[in-house]
Amino acid sequence: MFKLGQEITSDQAMRFSIETAKLGRGFVSPNPLVGCVIVDSQHKFLASGAHLRFGGEHAEINALKNLKDKSKLNGARVYVTLEPCAHEGKTGSCAKALSKYPIKEVYYGLKDPNPLVAGQGLEILIKNGIDTYPFGKYEEECEEVCEQFLYHIAHQKPFISMKVGTSLDGKIALASGESQWITGEEARKHSRNLRAHYDATLIGAGTFMFDDPLLDFRGTGYEHEKKNKVIILDPKGKAASSFKDSKINKKHGPKNVFVLTRSEFSEAWAQNLVHVINWDSSKDSWNQALKNLYNKGIASVFVEGGSYVFGQLLEHQLVQKIYMYQAPKVLGAGKSWSDFLKLESLSEAKVFKKWKTIPLGEDRLNILYF
Repeated sequence: MFKLGQEITSDQAMRFSIETAKLGRGFVSPNPLVGCVIVDSQHKFLASGAHLRFGGEHAEINALKNLKDKSKLNGARVYVTLEPCAHEGKTGSCAKALSKYPIKEVYYGLKDPNPLVAGQGLEILIKNGIDTYPFGKYEEECEEVCEQFLYHIAHQKPFISMKVGTSLDGKIALASGESQWITGEEARKHSRNLRAHYDATLIGAGTFMFDDPLLDFRGTGYEHEKKNKVIILDPKGKAASSFKDSKINKKHGPKNVFVLTRSEFSEAWAQNLVHVINWDSSKDSWNQALKNLYNKGIASVFVEGGSYVFGQLLEHQLVQKIYMYQAPKVLGAGKSWSDFLKLESLSEAKVFKKWKTIPLGEDRLNILYF
């Protein structure tokens, strides 16, 4: 955190705006995460702000509010992760708000792909005498911080990440089905926190019936701040009869549960008063189901198993990112997270664009991007 009047570089300003944007994780969907830093004409820190809640003020407005002495904006520079918005929605236009002050320059990480903005925010600034420049250097980091927004705006369906807790040899359970716990407590708490960064959590019927999970945010800062939505993939309708007494029903209630199932099992699930979406295992059906979820307000999905769900999503190339929590254990014969992914040749192997590894206690978190 920088103090008022502290001199900072342009690199520091943009990096801090990226970190500041993350303060809104889990609360701004379907809007993007955005951070903003304002410095004076001598490049001394004035204020920062983030978009913290959907329907609340945007990052630029919060940064302006956090600056008590507006006279310091004469010749100021603004660093923002995403182009200031042009449109008037739940809040006013950030570009118009910035244009009210004698700001000299605005540096932005990314142009906003939203058709309601798409360069129009920059036009407003330029027409009001404010110079605008793409920052360039941290474009990849800016893309990562608002990856969910960039994807769903472009595709009109949810951004999908998979979470896998596995041994070194890729097992998520013993042959008996025993799986609690392969990874340690630090990794499990990290994944619960990560779960809260998404609009909904997806599990298969097997995971629902065998584990009876809570899928909550206990032990994190989101525990009393946010409700989780749950999606259950149930191809054979076998979980409908056990839903009433499940932890998911008791914790989240049917209005927050969405079920993807074949049409012949829709009625059985509908009796539980959940949202039922017809589905089969084809790619077209998956795409339609995902669009239906998107139209119901789900712009991002965190997938937590099991291997049938993983296999389906990988087969149809519907996953954008994988979080693989890997424990330093070898389980031998057992159930692999990729058991249901069937390939005919090595040329069909799923290849990641990039990956990085983070230590988590005794475990490791591999973050892989398609």
